[in-house]
Amino acid sequence: MRFSIITVCRNDLEGLKLTYNSVIKQTFPDFEWIVVDGNSSDGTREWLQSCNKKNIRWISESDNGIFDAMNKGILLARGEYLLFLNSFDEFAGINILEKVHNLICSAKKQPEFIYGDSIDITLEGNSMYRKSKHFKTLWRGMFTQHQSMFFRNNKNIFFQNEYRITADYAYIGHYLKDLTSTDVKYINTAVCKFKLGGINESSRFRALNEDFLIRKNELGIGIFMCTLLYILHFLHTLQKRMLPNTARALRYKYKQNIPADNGGKKSKNLY
Repeated sequence: MRFSIITVCRNDLEGLKLTYNSVIKQTFPDFEWIVVDGNSSDGTREWLQSCNKKNIRWISESDNGIFDAMNKGILLARGEYLLFLNSFDEFAGINILEKVHNLICSAKKQPEFIYGDSIDITLEGNSMYRKSKHFKTLWRGMFTQHQSMFFRNNKNIFFQNEYRITADYAYIGHYLKDLTSTDVKYINTAVCKFKLGGINESSRFRALNEDFLIRKNELGIGIFMCTLLYILHFLHTLQKRMLPNTARALRYKYKQNIPADNGGKKSKNLY
């Protein structure tokens, strides 16, 4: 099997259905969809029981948060590549898996890691094209959304639950360690539609503290550079909150003016 798409959710049936509709429309058929539900009470379990497709597997049980749930998905995955597409996230098009598969087949060496761009959906329902930075800029921060990253499923790497908000940053850092440019492929297209407004943004200052610790303890960056990056990200967060239009103009390539499928509503996902 080529791809394992891992989706975690809790009490977000509306968002899970949105992700489901995006997943099942993919033109490339060699994938499995793994749903890890945090023992929801909104009918998620019953809805999953009604899904009779052979390539859908799911569990519904209590967990220790979003990253614990994602680790459960890793343990269940049988595909060559992992993609973490959370509840309320979508593919950017129906042929994304097909494009990534073709990229893998055309590569001289099978890539260990593949990443692309994203379409970020604001709470107002606007779509902003987010161009990825180079993967080697990870030391400065996330170079693209983790929903736009494909990880080859041959490493014994898991999310660290001590980081409650930005464990994905540490996971990517550990995964990319020792990889060279020949191990990594960039696909020049948007892979996902990502809904802004999650815990990484709503608890941004707590996230900055975790990022500081991840750079120092996991990425091995010196204390001076960690402090400097903390200050720069702190100022950038203030800019985003005080001058959001200016911050968006600096970050995004262009505004697509496409309304979000959810009409600008924020996900109810309690994670």
